[in-house]
Amino acid sequence: MRDNYNEHGVDEYYRKVAATYRNPFFPGIKKVIWALMKEWWAKEGMVTARVSVLDMAAGSGEATLCLLEWEQAVRTTPPPRLDKIPVQSSVPLIDGFPGFDILATDPYTFPAYLRRTSRTCFPLSFADLANGVLPPNAPNVWDIVICSFAMHLVNTPSELFALLYELSTKARWLVILAPHKKPEAGQRGRMKLTRQIKEGWGWSRWDLEAWGPGQVHAETDIVQEK
Repeated sequence: MRDNYNEHGVDEYYRKVAATYRNPFFPGIKKVIWALMKEWWAKEGMVTARVSVLDMAAGSGEATLCLLEWEQAVRTTPPPRLDKIPVQSSVPLIDGFPGFDILATDPYTFPAYLRRTSRTCFPLSFADLANGVLPPNAPNVWDIVICSFAMHLVNTPSELFALLYELSTKARWLVILAPHKKPEAGQRGRMKLTRQIKEGWGWSRWDLEAWGPGQVHAETDIVQEK
């Protein structure tokens, strides 16, 4: 991907693959989302209303498909065999899970999303969302926003702040999936994205093990397929 970005530029690369894009890390994305949803449901998800989700920068629908497959799995007796894509832990059966209402946005790959999921993806960018532009029939507040392998493409801290702060007024949970290695001292000055989200930007880092606000440097991420 780095070579693609260097050769074409980010915008032009995604225009070229608008109808054909696929994230090669789909199995790892599925493991992470399923592990997260099991924890989230156990701690927060005992609700009777459907769970509203924004799949932001949705690519070809990887996160959407993972959620829909998880929904199917928790309603199935017995749970499906997962030999090809094993998950971190067993899938619990959930009596009466109300299901997901998913809206998706991506300014480039919405044709690939439609082709793969047969669902609509609205061509809204990070800047659109930061400026309060929403897809039709969006809820007042989403339960979950998922951004998969894309948040690092926000160009500047000011743009990242504008997006995150706006999302904080419209969502309860923000889930960031990223392929980056954890930073080490002197590693080209890079910082992990979640370290760059500052206090006052509308979000608190979450300790999944303790299920509460976590320290900025706490190692509480779900890591699969390093």
